[in-house]
Amino acid sequence: MFRFYVLFFVLGIMSCNGGCNNSSGSGGSSGGAEISHEDFVPPAPKEHIGNNVDIDDVIRRNGGRIIKQACSIIPLRIVADALGKTTQEISLSNATPPTENPAQSACFFKWDDFDVPNAGIFIQMIRNPLEDEYPGEYPDYISKYVASYRTAGEQAVEAEPIIFKKLEGLGDDGSYSTESGKYYWRIGEKVSFLVALNTAHNPADQYRIATTIGRAMTESYIK
Repeated sequence: MFRFYVLFFVLGIMSCNGGCNNSSGSGGSSGGAEISHEDFVPPAPKEHIGNNVDIDDVIRRNGGRIIKQACSIIPLRIVADALGKTTQEISLSNATPPTENPAQSACFFKWDDFDVPNAGIFIQMIRNPLEDEYPGEYPDYISKYVASYRTAGEQAVEAEPIIFKKLEGLGDDGSYSTESGKYYWRIGEKVSFLVALNTAHNPADQYRIATTIGRAMTESYIK
């Protein structure tokens, strides 16, 4: 349902699978021998952020809104620093539907890259989209949504589904794939988050950038 909102960005990521997201590129490199997506082992998180949060209290402090504005949940300088760029090099584009209580809020961070068409980072927050029409009938939608990427995976273009791995250190559960360039995690059964990258970074740098942004988003959401 919500993949519609990221379609043109996701298509850019898919077109780069096996290319854009598996080599060093814009924003720097870890150096040394190239590590494949399959061989990449993420570092153990130094701390776990966003687990066992009193999400109802967070929502109350947010005026009853489950999701916040994606373009304002993280300072641009954090994204720029993670990428090794200046804030002047990055532009923002709000992708949140202009409705009173949207089911998702999203933002694009984009920049020019000669080697990567539509280079950028997409961030998104999603609440249970079925709650409006079927209140109380699908209470575990968010947890199933995030976990499904590790079971059913994500369909790649003309290829077998990409099966995600468990993302540690963010929220109550998470799934990620350096091949897909996408990182999902959730807080309770109320909200899930996404960071999607269309860049030329190798797996180690991509993971570092995504989790740096993810930590900042989570901290901002629960504070």
